[in-house]
Amino acid sequence: MELFYDRLHYNNLLDILKRNKLARESLVYMVDFKRHKDLEIKPKRYSIEIYNKDVSVVIYLFNGCVYDEYIEVKQQLNCYIIDFSLYISGLHNTEFGDYNRVKYININAWINLMIEFSEDSFCQDLKKLKKLL
Repeated sequence: MELFYDRLHYNNLLDILKRNKLARESLVYMVDFKRHKDLEIKPKRYSIEIYNKDVSVVIYLFNGCVYDEYIEVKQQLNCYIIDFSLYISGLHNTEFGDYNRVKYININAWINLMIEFSEDSFCQDLKKLKKLL
């Protein structure tokens, strides 16, 4: 695993996104509502970008240090900015004055979507178990 960030959990996220095509595709689907292929990963100082020629999704990792990266991605068409913290995403929207620009993504919803999209037999079993609830 590449250690790009100071915090281990950010490196784990980067590693998962690099190795797991389904993780990339489902996360992009959560904000664009389209299935995209050939998604690439670009780690940046304060964020991780998932992109292809049609879409760009930027995951903010650090609060308060992303303004330069925000100015860069704000110019892109079909660009989505996400954060995994409801509190932090609200701060980003207030900080940038561009309300509703930063979207909160619930990790459990992302995991459930990966299970739904997966054709793996283990994930198929998990789908069946979820129906028992």
